[in-house]
Amino acid sequence: MAPVMTENMQELLGISVDIRPVAAGTMIENVITDKRNSHFSFFSSGMNPMRLDPDLMTRRWAIDWAGGNGQSNLANYANCSYSEPALAQGEATSQEERRGLVNEAHSIMSEDLGLIPVLPNILRGAYNEEQIEIGGLGQTGIHTTAPYPMIKSSPREGDRISVNASPSFLRAKNYFKQSAGPALARLNTFIHSPLAEYNAEFELIPVLAEDWEVTNEAKEVNITLRSATFSNGDPITPEDVKYTFEHVWSNVGVYPYADPPESYEIEVTGENSVRFTFDSPQVSFVATRLPRWGIVSKSAWTEAGANEDPEGFTPPFVNSGPFTVGEWTAGEFLSLNPREETHPVHNPDHGVDFSGYSEESAKMSAFLDGALDIIVGISSGSVERINEEFSAGQTVINPSMWPFYLAPQHPMAPVKFREFRAAVGQCFDRSLMNELAAYGNADPEQTLYATVFLQPHPWRPPEDQLYQMTDDVTGDIEGARQRLRDAGWGWDDQDNLRYPADADTSPLWPQGETPEAAPENFSCITSSGEVSFD
Repeated sequence: MAPVMTENMQELLGISVDIRPVAAGTMIENVITDKRNSHFSFFSSGMNPMRLDPDLMTRRWAIDWAGGNGQSNLANYANCSYSEPALAQGEATSQEERRGLVNEAHSIMSEDLGLIPVLPNILRGAYNEEQIEIGGLGQTGIHTTAPYPMIKSSPREGDRISVNASPSFLRAKNYFKQSAGPALARLNTFIHSPLAEYNAEFELIPVLAEDWEVTNEAKEVNITLRSATFSNGDPITPEDVKYTFEHVWSNVGVYPYADPPESYEIEVTGENSVRFTFDSPQVSFVATRLPRWGIVSKSAWTEAGANEDPEGFTPPFVNSGPFTVGEWTAGEFLSLNPREETHPVHNPDHGVDFSGYSEESAKMSAFLDGALDIIVGISSGSVERINEEFSAGQTVINPSMWPFYLAPQHPMAPVKFREFRAAVGQCFDRSLMNELAAYGNADPEQTLYATVFLQPHPWRPPEDQLYQMTDDVTGDIEGARQRLRDAGWGWDDQDNLRYPADADTSPLWPQGETPEAAPENFSCITSSGEVSFD
């Protein structure tokens, strides 16, 4: 996509555009410390199932997370009108109230072009139909957070299925310490089952929980457990549920995704029931916290030293999930074996072997040689190669919930000006990018609207509440130029873009600081530097 974006922007703007490849972690570090060494950053988001709830992808763009504070506002977007409903949705007392606030926030951000979607991300994988009978595809397909093909498929010979994995997926035997959400989501389903999980159709279903009830204006969640056992035969009890959440939430520095509510109480209320109580509404709790953590054995983890040394203890694999752990070589290999005890939801008839590959060429060679039954996380080029060269290989392509998007670094000129952002969003030839980068498998029509949510996402606002950058998937450079002219921009005799005569090109706040350092620019920041809404 990069050459097309470069050419389109250079034709639009009349100035040079440089693409600067950096590691993803470096790019994120540059943004969240507000280094301002680029005007745009190029992102997409992983298919972490917890993002089916809108909280993270709404809350992250609020003004109090912008600037050099280490928070994950990847555009350093600072808009008071957006921030008020974006923060309020997290304290809504019903899903109906919350949906209205989420739609309001994203409608404001869309009109403001807080982000510029470029092309839908797509999910790609493949399987060897001669070696396995595929199952569990659904909307999630085959990708790095989809566990169901590994559970629901069956080997045509033998009793094991082989799959590739990234070394990071296999890195930590205490996988609760994973900083990668997709790895945490998939290992949860395999090893320690959560109370609820997202199935292959993106639906939240009960697993170790039988059901739940949200009461008291979303300040209380009552959970009833199924009758289930750990892999050693011990029953899974409400005490195990209480211990799991309290252990994780009391060790935020150890577990990157711990994220406890500000104030909570967990009570065992019966032989098979447990209650979570909060001081403030937690309307996203069921959707984001119940699937997050697989339930562990209190007695097994306590005996292994989890309480004394949560960072360094060796986890005992007394599992609540459908598999037990066989061999695990950190970063390289993991074998899972089907449990003998009945699991309440998943009962696979086979084991699964994960082998670590860091290079696409290596995992493709293994798949084409028959050493892998399922291959996940492949490029469009690899999809084409499988289709052309490997008769037993069946490719699976599904739409992601997220686009690839440009994140304008909002404090800086010229991207701080809305008309500049609108012109950039209007100029891209998304059709050509689709052909070159996605081999025609994406739907560029979806990214004509300025929103981070694509159609598969259940919280995408209605299109009449979204700003449409253009109706032309091939781009409208002349229309974008006219937009700039109408806003007072122009070009000199060398065809270099010039600001309007009255443009204030000073940054919205000092580099490396936060919007609170410039309260005069933001109506919701008080003179003392606090974010406040009337």
